[in-house]
Amino acid sequence: MKNVFRIVFFLSLVFSLCMAAFAAESTVYVDGVGTDANCYAKLEDAVGAVADGGTVVLTANYATPTGSALHLPKKSFTLTAQNDAVLTLGRTFFIYGDVVFDNITVKNGAATGVDFIYCNGYNFTVTASVSTVAKSGRYTTIYAGTSDPSKYPLVPTASEVKLYGGDWHIFSAANYKGTFANTVDVLIDGATVHSSFYIGNYSGTSAGTCNLTLKSGSLPAVKGTAGAYSITLCGGSVESLELDATVAPEASKTVTIASATGTVTTTAPEGYKVVQDGTVYYIEEVVVEPVAPTTVYVDGTGATEGAYATLQEAVEALAEDGGDVIVCGDTTVSGVVELAKKNGKVKITGQNGAKLTIARTFKLTSEVEIDNIELVSTSGTYGYIYAQGNKLTIGENVVTSKTSGAKWLSVLGGMSSGTAEYNSHIVIKSGTYYVVYGGNNQGTFNGTATVEISNATVTGTLSARNYTGTFNGTSSLIIDLR
Repeated sequence: MKNVFRIVFFLSLVFSLCMAAFAAESTVYVDGVGTDANCYAKLEDAVGAVADGGTVVLTANYATPTGSALHLPKKSFTLTAQNDAVLTLGRTFFIYGDVVFDNITVKNGAATGVDFIYCNGYNFTVTASVSTVAKSGRYTTIYAGTSDPSKYPLVPTASEVKLYGGDWHIFSAANYKGTFANTVDVLIDGATVHSSFYIGNYSGTSAGTCNLTLKSGSLPAVKGTAGAYSITLCGGSVESLELDATVAPEASKTVTIASATGTVTTTAPEGYKVVQDGTVYYIEEVVVEPVAPTTVYVDGTGATEGAYATLQEAVEALAEDGGDVIVCGDTTVSGVVELAKKNGKVKITGQNGAKLTIARTFKLTSEVEIDNIELVSTSGTYGYIYAQGNKLTIGENVVTSKTSGAKWLSVLGGMSSGTAEYNSHIVIKSGTYYVVYGGNNQGTFNGTATVEISNATVTGTLSARNYTGTFNGTSSLIIDLR
């Protein structure tokens, strides 16, 4: 029994060693000579030997045959180089797996018309570390599809081609000829295509779908036909755009379209807008002006959080169409104060028994209504409200008071002095006042002055004209004695 066990163990060990010996390597090398078991003379042999998804490394300059097309084995792999090795493509190059070119120089060494890479419907990526060399000014051409699907049928139905580097002659998102019905997503982010970019076949029927995204790099004429397509330009440049496209510049990038016969639409992230400056598109942040409030609060004591300290600051903060100013704490208008102009009416009301004290001169530049508040006069000579041609309404619920030695407030529809070229309209429905005039204090008033008064007391003069100076207009004094 022990001998049987030993024999089984020995055979298992031999089998394991044999399998290890024949296991595919994750990295193989190509030097064109085949110096050892893991370094091959031919690229196709190295691809056949490497593990699926492995890496093939060129250690010396290598050229594919010039006499016939090179069809690589069905394998996904990364092709890279050491020692600045150059891969020269001597003729058409077919891949049959997901392939990545990385850190390698690709040289076009083929005759015109056979200097193509065919991806055959598989994923193909060229990293930013790839450089390319032209032959007589012509770089290699890339096809996402195949040369002729009747000879080389496409197995995958969808693929991605990503070009982060290199210069290329033509790019086609489909076949050289024949019918193409696949879906191909193409990303150009650093590469340059010099001659043409086709969204479909170079010739033949293109019934597939091409989704092109350009983030950086350069494209020549973008053209062709396909069953469906989308073109999104996030950066880089297009020499001639013959198809419809969406310009969606990324931050800090520009999109340049030298000429366009297709329809160009733009889109930007929320909070940004696309700006076009000639042939250049970019995004900039949309500056949203804060919406001015229609209701503000003022508290000269500073006790109310969020309230303005002065009446003039509160009115200044109001929306351009006016609004409500609520005096929620005792507030004083000191010196000569002129309120900010608004396009609509400003209504000043009180809250919590707050008082509005007018210590000297209070000038209006917009229509104002004052109601539900106590107006206090502290001036012995200069307690004036000048409407300056703006309608002033003092409502039915205004209480007026004055400090010891002060005069009652005076209200005038015009200005302090100068020439007034406007009409005035004062409506007073409560309170006690020293004098009320429809025109100026001094100077010339050229216009129509109207004063309407009811349920109010005037201790001095009540007139729809000037205090002194020249009144050249029409005056109307309306007193409601009811």
